[in-house]
Amino acid sequence: MTKVDSLFNLFFNDQLKKRLESWVIIIASAGFIVHLGLILLVNTNDIVGLAGFEDYLSNPISAVYTPFSFILIYEVYLLIYYLPRSFAISIGKQFEIISLILIRRVFKDISKINVQSEVLFQTENLALLYDILGILVLFTLIFVYRYFLIILSPLHTRHPTFAHHNIINIFYYILSNLKSYRFTEIMLHWF
Repeated sequence: MTKVDSLFNLFFNDQLKKRLESWVIIIASAGFIVHLGLILLVNTNDIVGLAGFEDYLSNPISAVYTPFSFILIYEVYLLIYYLPRSFAISIGKQFEIISLILIRRVFKDISKINVQSEVLFQTENLALLYDILGILVLFTLIFVYRYFLIILSPLHTRHPTFAHHNIINIFYYILSNLKSYRFTEIMLHWF
């Protein structure tokens, strides 16, 4: 075993994965409570003023953004954890990460939604609608992908049919294109 393998096994083993999962839940919960506390302090007589963070501290719904950030970091850890073990599971993890990014954006967009407007589907609110539709499509595709992944697992069937392989390939193609499109959209939004 090389040094790289032993270093990888030190940080990506089953015992550490279980401990990290517990810690991520605790840290995400604490982050949510701290974020809500900061929102309370900022919105109550402007006790605390944090310049540059107005989008994150204006509405209590935006506090949900914080736990999803910690969960997203843990999902990236799981992606690295599963990559050498199962390529198929790591592909599913990639799409779960994309859906978590979309969910975070939804909660950020919900806090900005203009509910006072008579027209619900104005340009500011359309981004939220597109993200919600994207999440629904991604969740459906991830569910179907996982379903066929279980059907094709060696424990479930010894001889997968040609149709099963074609269905998996179709969903892989769809998910890959969605991932590429979403990555390009995110990069264009940031730059």
